[in-house]
This record gives sequence, structure tokens and C-alpha cells, in this order.
Amino acid sequence: MEDVRQLSAQMALLERQGEALRQNIELLQAHLRELLVSKETIGNLRDAPDGQEFLCPIGGGCYVFANVSDHDKVIVNLGSNIAMDAEPDRALSVIDKRIEETNTLLSESSKAFSDVQQRMQDLDARGREIMQRSSAQQPRQPPKAQ
Repeated sequence: MEDVRQLSAQMALLERQGEALRQNIELLQAHLRELLVSKETIGNLRDAPDGQEFLCPIGGGCYVFANVSDHDKVIVNLGSNIAMDAEPDRALSVIDKRIEETNTLLSESSKAFSDVQQRMQDLDARGREIMQRSSAQQPRQPPKAQ
């Protein structure tokens, strides 16, 4: 029975790891979507003539109408509350690098999640084997006479 308790504890640990990985994957997917929207917006802004009205995403699926007045510079967040002015092509290069990094992290997290799921299936199968052996080893009692 000790094996079953160990398997149960291992399964609980793997379930927590799987949930943390699933949440991480969701955050990475949301970040990737945000990067792709930024890339598209900068590309559209770069090619737009001065004065053209466009919808500018402000996050959370919300947009504002804006007019292009200066499409030669984009402000790029570098992290830690630091930002820089960049030409649109340079900003797109930064975003492309971030997309690549995010895709790498997403791939690694997805593989780790698959590994955890496989280990959980293996533990489940092992637990079933132990339970079957345990029930097969228990002596059968004859039916009670009435």
C-alpha cells in the first residue's frame, strides 16, 4: 500500500506542475498574440501616409482612432520602465526577436507539459497494476451460508 501512497503523492506533484505549465503556455500565447498585433500595427503605420486615420490597438482588445502624424519613430519598451525611440524597421526587428524568443519558450513549455502528461499516464498505469496485483493476492472468502 505504501507504493500506492507514493504514486498518489507523485501524481499530485505532477498535476501541480502540469497546471503551472498550462498557465505559462497560456501567458506565452497571449504575449505572442500581443507581439503579432504590435508587428502588424507598426507595419501598417510605417506604410501609411501622413494624416491617414487608422485604428490603433491599446490592449485588451480595445482600439482608438488615430491619425498618422509622424511614422518615422516608434517607442519600444526595453523593460524595467526603459523605452527607446526607434525607426519602424528597427522596432520590427526588436519585435521579431521577441517573437522568436517567445516561440522558443512556448515550444519548450509545450514539450515539458507533454512530458508531464506522459509521466502522469505512466504513473496511472503503474497504479492500476499495483491495485490489480493487490486484489489478486487477497484470499477470496467463501460465500456465507444462509
